[in-house]
Amino acid sequence: MSRFGVLQFGLLTALLASGYGVMFTVLDDFRDEYGIEASWLGTIVGIGFLASFVSQVFLAPFADRGHARRLVLLGMALNVAGLVTMAVGEVLPVLLLGRLVSGIGIGMTVPAVRRIVVVADPDRVGNNMGTLLAADVAGFATGPVISALLVPRFGIPAPFLTIALLTVACFPIALRVRIEETAVDDAPRARLAFDLLRIPGIVAGVMMGAALYLMIGTFDALWAIVLDDLDASEFVANVGITIFALPLVFLGPFGGRLAQRVGPFRLGPLGLVLGAGFMFAYGVMPTAYAMLAIGVVHALADGVTASSTGVAVAMTAPRERQAAAQGLVGAAETLSGGATAVLAGVLYDVGGRTLAYTTCSVVMIALAIGAYVLAGDERRRRPPLPVDAPTEPAVTDPLFRRERGRLARSGRLRHSRTTDATTPHLPSASSRRRVRDRRARARRLWWRRRLGAEYDAAAARTRVERGRDHGAADDRRPDGSRHHGATHRAGDGGDDHDAAADPTSAPGRHPTRRR
Repeated sequence: MSRFGVLQFGLLTALLASGYGVMFTVLDDFRDEYGIEASWLGTIVGIGFLASFVSQVFLAPFADRGHARRLVLLGMALNVAGLVTMAVGEVLPVLLLGRLVSGIGIGMTVPAVRRIVVVADPDRVGNNMGTLLAADVAGFATGPVISALLVPRFGIPAPFLTIALLTVACFPIALRVRIEETAVDDAPRARLAFDLLRIPGIVAGVMMGAALYLMIGTFDALWAIVLDDLDASEFVANVGITIFALPLVFLGPFGGRLAQRVGPFRLGPLGLVLGAGFMFAYGVMPTAYAMLAIGVVHALADGVTASSTGVAVAMTAPRERQAAAQGLVGAAETLSGGATAVLAGVLYDVGGRTLAYTTCSVVMIALAIGAYVLAGDERRRRPPLPVDAPTEPAVTDPLFRRERGRLARSGRLRHSRTTDATTPHLPSASSRRRVRDRRARARRLWWRRRLGAEYDAAAARTRVERGRDHGAADDRRPDGSRHHGATHRAGDGGDDHDAAADPTSAPGRHPTRRR
């Protein structure tokens, strides 16, 4: 899949995540404008996570059976329906219904999108999974911005309707992009994703994802509350959330490539242990600005290591079960993040921020060690690195360089170091075959030119030498007249003869003709 195709699916992922971001920022508006009780606001949030969990476990595996495009289209439609329902709803049952439908749609779309991207270009799974992670985080961070811009002017429905319209505009992406579907005859038999837990690498990836979202859930639930208790301004709290999100957006693709190079089961647990140390530091920092400084370093570390989970699952899952595996780890992440958001608040009320952050840190370390141990031999395994376009051998002959440049300018031969959209890194056999053919043609052209030039030079020297020999040798005719001999030797290529030879010098002889 081309870079543009991955970015298109990244845009779709960002729109799905932005719905979450909008919903979190309008909960207080639901309470103030619609009179929804505070206890039910948590239910609105929780039912979406529960619906997404069920959808990723029970519906995502259908993408492995030749229905990936259908799942993406249906999930987008359900998400749009849920957003519109939440936009028009003003009572609790309607809001719950909209959140439920939207959660189901997101839960079936995200694993299908990941499956499409992984299967389309397995050589670049690190970069592509990092791009999807960056898009997911960027969409979630953009949701509050959309709400802040639209709700004061146009009311609560505005951000939901805006995201719904943008999602509808993305339908041509799923309809037009080439998707490698599994043939019906080759599709795995109908079963849930839980049987993948028999693969140690999948279990390790699930543990890494659960630890990552344990950290994210704790951070989101406590950050604003802790800074408020430390008498920090609201601006500092908002800047902290932005700082935490931006490195994930910009460093996600780089982190994916790094995980592919050094191994996701090495980089991922290392990043989780570092994250656990930062989470513990949040519980003991004396001031809000000290927490903000720790948050900057924490965000950079997570930006480099967070993509390891997706790369690890894509590497260990069978090709025909990619959607089921991605759905399984997504369900674990959703469940971990939702449960942690509730438990972190309880621990904070009971023992303060030190207890809450320390508990999160200890559980993260335990999950990271468990993932590292369970990975076993997978720790030494790395996904195949991208194969760059092979280059032609260095040729110093000026004739070859000049001829290759002329052909390149005329469009009949591209320079090997230039790439285009059709063969950016030659991931397919047909692309490699085309490059081999171009190289063979260039080599044949070079030898033909070189041998032709040498042949022409040798022929010219031969003609000059024969001309001298003919001028020095005399050939006498029977009648005593003299003329310069011009005997033609067969096969020597010589064609310099005396055009003024006497046609009557010998019986039956004709003047030599220039060929």
